[in-house]
Amino acid sequence: MLIYNNVPARGGYTVEYTTTITDRTVTQFTNDATFTAEDVNLDAKTTVTIGERSNPIQKSGSYNWGTGQIDWTIVVNENGEEIDNAIVHDQLPPGLTIVEESINVTKNWQATDIEATEFPITLGEVSADEVYRITFSTEIDWSQVNEGEYQQNNAFTNETELTDGEETIGEDDATVEFDRESLLTKSGNASDYNYEDKVLSWSIDVNKAKHPISNAVITDIIPAGLDITENDIEI
Repeated sequence: MLIYNNVPARGGYTVEYTTTITDRTVTQFTNDATFTAEDVNLDAKTTVTIGERSNPIQKSGSYNWGTGQIDWTIVVNENGEEIDNAIVHDQLPPGLTIVEESINVTKNWQATDIEATEFPITLGEVSADEVYRITFSTEIDWSQVNEGEYQQNNAFTNETELTDGEETIGEDDATVEFDRESLLTKSGNASDYNYEDKVLSWSIDVNKAKHPISNAVITDIIPAGLDITENDIEI
């Protein structure tokens, strides 16, 4: 309540203030105001619709062809909430483990003193203007994927959850899909053909997919018209 002892006849006041949204589920707010002076009693109200707020936690990931690992990113509080005790939980699918010392936590793109080797990660009190980003990488244990059997098409879904203490305030997941390299490829290069000694060059690539294999045996059928000796083979 504001009290003014005297309002000039040709003057007035503008009152401006801000309010903090405490109920994350409400998207429409109606504010009532009353002006009272002597025998005057006036009411005014306005409604503000803010629409549905974005997810307070967002997850994304991508396969790293250079390392053979999956790189993940978690963004917390991009929608600008106030959180008393933010805790980030992350559930990895079978076959994935966090790469040692790969977890990095930043606040508004700046480094933090938060050190973590696993989840959950406690961020603590988060203000409306603070955005946290958590990045980390996961190693793939192919012996635990598809019961250890090689498959070319693969997908990994990672689920994450944001809690304010024990209360869940946001959830998200991300799926990374990619095709593995082949276990066996063969190629021949006709441009290397030598008309004098009549030699053709062949190449066999084994396990570009880096799949765990035991007792590997390579069989190559030489077509009629070609000959090969032990000295012709280079591994």
